[in-house]
Amino acid sequence: MEHWLIDACNLLLRRGLGVSEDDRERLRLAVESFIAGKQISVKLVYDSRAVAGSVSRKGRGNLVEVFVPCADDYIVDFVRKSRRPRSINVVSDDRADIISAVRRLGCQCVATPDFWELIRPTPPAGAVEPTKPERENEREIDRYLKLFGEG
Repeated sequence: MEHWLIDACNLLLRRGLGVSEDDRERLRLAVESFIAGKQISVKLVYDSRAVAGSVSRKGRGNLVEVFVPCADDYIVDFVRKSRRPRSINVVSDDRADIISAVRRLGCQCVATPDFWELIRPTPPAGAVEPTKPERENEREIDRYLKLFGEG
C-alpha cells in the first residue's frame, strides 16, 4: 500500500485557501476522490494550537485527519518510526523543517502544487473560487470549542 503524509495547513495556505472547516472539507473531499478505489492511505496532518497531544478523525476509506501542535514534528517523527519509509510520500513545501529530514530517511517528497494537480477536482463551468474570510465565524468557533473540550 502507498502512504501519503500531507502537511495540510501548508498545502491549503500555499494554494491561497484558509484553514476553515469549509476549506478542510474541500481538501478532504478532493483527497477522498483521489484515493477512491486505490490502495492508498492518507494522513492529513494539521497544525492546531488547540490540542496538547494528538487528535485523529477518521474520514472515508483510508483517510485520517490528525490535529497536532506541530505538523512538521509529527510528520518527521512518523517517518522516523516507520519500518518502510520508502513507501511514504510526504507533501509539503517546508524545505528546512520537513523535506530535508524525510528525504534523508528515504521518503519521496512532493511539492504542494504538484500534489494539488493530482487531487484538484475540475470546477463546474462558471464556478467562482470562494474568498477567504477575515476570521472564523461563530459556528466554527463553537465547533472548535466543543471539539477540543472547552465548550
